[in-house]
Amino acid sequence: MLTGLGVLAGVAAGVLPVGYIMFRDDALVCALRGWTLVLPWSRIRAVEGGEFAGNPAFFLWFDDAATMPVPPARQRAFLRQVALCRDLSQSDYYLPTASYAISLPTLVAAIEHRIKPASSHRFAHSDN
Repeated sequence: MLTGLGVLAGVAAGVLPVGYIMFRDDALVCALRGWTLVLPWSRIRAVEGGEFAGNPAFFLWFDDAATMPVPPARQRAFLRQVALCRDLSQSDYYLPTASYAISLPTLVAAIEHRIKPASSHRFAHSDN
């Protein structure tokens, strides 16, 4: 019971994350308050690490945010979020990472690895 109260207090205070970040074979998954955003690797054109409002964050750019595979009930909210991100950070989407127990450079490098074509990887197979 005390553990549950501690976790609840940590989430309420913003010390513990409310969601999670997960790498799937086909997509980056960002679980947020009340819904999950599934971002196919093939649709993410760039990623950068940086800072927003004094917190480490990663920034994403999509090939076309309007056609991202978002649940229809969340499409309008997603596009509003993209517009807000563009206004505040000049990116299509950003996510603060301070509460996710992974270093920002490591996370950005892992995302970069997934979004680059296989032929551009340093150890990609070559017939030469």
